[in-house]
Amino acid sequence: MATARSAPGTDVRGARPDVVHIRRHFHSIAVPWGSATPLEGLAGVRHRGVQEPGRGFRILRDTELPGVLRDEGPRGRFLYLPAGLESAARALLERGGFAVVVGGTSPAPLPEPDELSLRGAGVIDRPLLEFIRGHDRGLVRVGPKIDPARLAAQVALAFPGASIAVVAARIEDVRRLHAALGRQLRDVSWVAGDRCPESVGRVAVSTCWALGHPAVHLERRDVVIALDAVEATGRKASFSLHRAFRARLFGLLGDDRRPAPREADLTAGLFGFDELALPRHGGRPREVEVVTRKFVGGPAVDSGGSLATLKRTAYWGDPLFNRRAAAAALDAVRGGRAEVAAPGSRAAVLVENVEHALALAARLPAWGLVADHVAHGDGLPRESAGRLRAARNSGASVARPRIVTLAALAEVDLGALDVLVRADGGLGVPSALASIVVGSDAPAAPLRLVDFDDRRHPELRRRSRGRRAAYAGLGWPVDGRPAPTPVERFLAGRPGGVR
Repeated sequence: MATARSAPGTDVRGARPDVVHIRRHFHSIAVPWGSATPLEGLAGVRHRGVQEPGRGFRILRDTELPGVLRDEGPRGRFLYLPAGLESAARALLERGGFAVVVGGTSPAPLPEPDELSLRGAGVIDRPLLEFIRGHDRGLVRVGPKIDPARLAAQVALAFPGASIAVVAARIEDVRRLHAALGRQLRDVSWVAGDRCPESVGRVAVSTCWALGHPAVHLERRDVVIALDAVEATGRKASFSLHRAFRARLFGLLGDDRRPAPREADLTAGLFGFDELALPRHGGRPREVEVVTRKFVGGPAVDSGGSLATLKRTAYWGDPLFNRRAAAAALDAVRGGRAEVAAPGSRAAVLVENVEHALALAARLPAWGLVADHVAHGDGLPRESAGRLRAARNSGASVARPRIVTLAALAEVDLGALDVLVRADGGLGVPSALASIVVGSDAPAAPLRLVDFDDRRHPELRRRSRGRRAAYAGLGWPVDGRPAPTPVERFLAGRPGGVR
């Protein structure tokens, strides 16, 4: 443990930083508390109800450390934390000026995936296999079309020497998964309630509590996969999983799930901060890089008390904005600005509605138009109505540059685009844009997303900030600056706001 210091991060002679030894102990880490004062930054928020005489029922907001502080006599006091928080603990200690040394136990290494065993298994999710091989624990974000049984079968086939447990919260999920795995693998057993075979196979499918059956030999399992990462943090489940002494732990979570703050904290403690996104089998999310163009000047924008009026005057019918949006789009295909795109890039402009699309089309006459099939041209000038009718039959191919409305964005192959110019002025990120899927083995350069940092009106500034925050939340770099890492976002969300 460190002694008194003349300055943070140095000993009394100021010669070198204090050293903190983090000791791994299965699914916990132990940190000497005397030198771990910065770890108070890990404290989270917990709400509890209290019945007070004469004052009724109240909700109290407390802060608490996500671990247990133990006095181990001559060895000193140690803070035992969930192993998933190791990277956050290291970040806090290093910011506090400490040098960190990590020791203790780690899972045994896994071999390269067995290509021979994987033959005939259909499309292989290789990013999953590499993720499991390269990490002790992690969270796998899965799309709605992902089959958990297929994922578990791939892991079992790729690592034929590893024993695997798949955990579900409900007996019906265990039975369904066991039946699906039995069609793809040999030596699969299921355990639930009092039902446990005398000999449990290499692949065990179990409820959380049934993992404790002696025949499961959880302490010898090499890989444990939880079908629902949040459910795996429950009291019974986490109690059982902590007996998987030598196992790598992985949890599945739907890519549209947003756990509550306390659920997110517990999930991070069990599975850590490393994540893999699997939007579909054989696919991976495409990377996106954001480039912003500052928008200042021009006539004052007046909302007139209506958001629709503000959008119409600031975007849909504003000649200055449309001129700059068209210039950004032309830069994309001509390579006019090196930070936007190379010459000949496949580009599209995103607008909110048909009204704006037609206004922008007047400045980009050679560009196609992709609109929702329910859009109609009633009341439009003949030329505009004709162009809208033609858009219905032009398809959403990106072989030629296109102007795309929000309603039709899902029809466009965003994986084939090089540049997308956002001229819609929205608050966040459209769902179709937030999950662009490309083949897991296909080379694909990041999509270049051009956006406007609009400073002309308070509401437009708020929307620009909202889009930037949404990009950071998805892990997209903006203007060359990397997005905050999951660990940085976790620490920034603590009550003390460690940044």
